[in-house]
Amino acid sequence: MTQQINEGLPPSQIYGLSEKIKNASEELQEQVFSMAKEIRRLSWRSKTAKPKLTRTIPIFKALVDSDPKNDQYHAQLGYACKDSEPPKLQESMSEINQAIQLRGSEIVGTTWKYELNRALVRIMAEEQETGDQGKTSPWREEIFNDLLAVDRNYGLAKVLIESEDEVVDVPLKRWLEKNQYWIKQRNGGKILLHKAFKVSQTTPTQQTKETVTATTSRVARSGGRKSMDSLK
Repeated sequence: MTQQINEGLPPSQIYGLSEKIKNASEELQEQVFSMAKEIRRLSWRSKTAKPKLTRTIPIFKALVDSDPKNDQYHAQLGYACKDSEPPKLQESMSEINQAIQLRGSEIVGTTWKYELNRALVRIMAEEQETGDQGKTSPWREEIFNDLLAVDRNYGLAKVLIESEDEVVDVPLKRWLEKNQYWIKQRNGGKILLHKAFKVSQTTPTQQTKETVTATTSRVARSGGRKSMDSLK
């Protein structure tokens, strides 16, 4: 596995590695999953580390094959496909959709990130398809609903604060700005925009006590989740 991550294996050896992962014990599979997840998490922001991230994809695929009902396996494969070089957006969407379906409506731990990443995948696909031509997004409704879910289960303001903290090029505000007039007409849209633009007009250290307190209360009610690490 280490050689696959650092250098990459030829296809025949990747197949052998995949078979070993699929036939391994649950304990060993969880160790493989934790290692691949950590490598992906540490690599997604850096262009120079993208090859390592991309080489985690066969590992996550083997884990999915070993346990197709594990939503975390599907989610991590979806994230890796989204952030790979080049991005595999269609495959990413399929895996994240499967993760959400398997998880169901109950949000456990950080599984609220499934909707966040699905929204990001759709925004990336939208930008590829429509560019700056002013075309209406075919996924506008779906993106908006996912952002509402993120806000409800974690807090959109908190997502935007943390993305700015790490200087992450997250296109969320760009999408909200582009679609703000349409969003205002949607149920809950004005509140969502207020939170997003309130964050964009201040620095993280200047966030109002009201915003921070509200976000903290929401996190506490959801089980005391730890702060988001790199939106992942």
